[in-house]
Amino acid sequence: MPFLKKRAATGFDLTSPEFRVNPGLAFGKVLTQGPVFQSRMPIVGNSWIASSWEAVAETLRNTQDFVRDPRIAGRQNEFWISRILPRKFKRLFFNNMLTRDGEDHRRLRTLVSQAFQRQNIQQMETRINAIAIQHLQNMESNFNSPSTGIDFISNFCRPYPLAVICELLGLPESDRPKFMKWFSGMSRVRSAAGIFKLLPMMNRTIKYLQDQFEQVRKNPRPGLITSLVEAEAEGDRLQQDELLSTALLLLLAGHETTLHLLSNSLLTLLQLEDEKLALMTNWAQADATIDEILRWTSVVHIAKPRFVTRDRKFHGQMLNRGETIIPCLGSANFDPEVFTAPTEFQRNRTPNRHMTFGNGPHVCLGMSLARAETRIALQAIFEKWPQLVADFRLSQPDFGRRIGMRTLNTLMLKRNA
Repeated sequence: MPFLKKRAATGFDLTSPEFRVNPGLAFGKVLTQGPVFQSRMPIVGNSWIASSWEAVAETLRNTQDFVRDPRIAGRQNEFWISRILPRKFKRLFFNNMLTRDGEDHRRLRTLVSQAFQRQNIQQMETRINAIAIQHLQNMESNFNSPSTGIDFISNFCRPYPLAVICELLGLPESDRPKFMKWFSGMSRVRSAAGIFKLLPMMNRTIKYLQDQFEQVRKNPRPGLITSLVEAEAEGDRLQQDELLSTALLLLLAGHETTLHLLSNSLLTLLQLEDEKLALMTNWAQADATIDEILRWTSVVHIAKPRFVTRDRKFHGQMLNRGETIIPCLGSANFDPEVFTAPTEFQRNRTPNRHMTFGNGPHVCLGMSLARAETRIALQAIFEKWPQLVADFRLSQPDFGRRIGMRTLNTLMLKRNA
């Protein structure tokens, strides 16, 4: 089976600080290597990279030539991590709509979409706002003095979206503290070694979710867990493994994306004082501002790898069956063919066709929820503490090194005197 034999292109290191500090400059360099080029990627190895907006869009939309399931492209499995996980956990982490294609993906996506749509996001906004305000009140004692700084990552940006997801799922309020403790630990996993250390906690989380599914089968209650159990499409239902895998996916994806969107939004507004002041005088423009933050920071750098199903020429390159291609969402967000003055922050950019939530049939199902959570949180934070400032050098944020996302380890903020 043919795979990449040429030496991979250099200069595309997603662990480089440049992708965090100055995404526009870093992804601009990626674009100079061409719409499709070769690179050696962490974990994945030698791969093709789709960098231009058009190449990324086609990779995400063309589900005949580019698939998520490597077996369709003639490969046994995806990456080494899938080979070392115990079978029980492999089934749960790789048995959801993100890993499926064609009719199988459509079946799962339809069932989950039906369940998700029953949880009206607009109707939830009052409750989301109450959750945000409660978390801010819990932090208030740490803000007794204007000189006191507090880490918004650990105290707000992480627990707040997890609390919202618990609300969305319909988990009993009495259970949420222990569940949030378990799952918060799981969401911090950054390596294979970390996964194995957390297997006992993962077991507790899975057992708890299984118990919740059994409870709602007997006594349905408001929430996504009940909706997932009851979701039907053409007489089909989610199987037990699919239920658990989908619940874990919603927890991980919904929690992590919002965590990093919110922390990046706070950092951006503190770095761009005029944008913060403009937003505070007119919260009606929050959605447009958040969309530009999504583009300008490129919170999600890359989409999940696809596998090439047939030999074909693609944007000037010859791709072979079985090879890997990775859509670079960050570089697509700075493509000058689509975005005028892409390195400039323009809160009223219209249209703003950023790729941060992906595109095509696998586009992020929870993007409306993520936007709503971020908008509600930003307004609650700056209305409570309008003089909020950074307790660190704004030119030197404490960026994490997570591959594929723009993350912050800490975000120390304080009230201005």
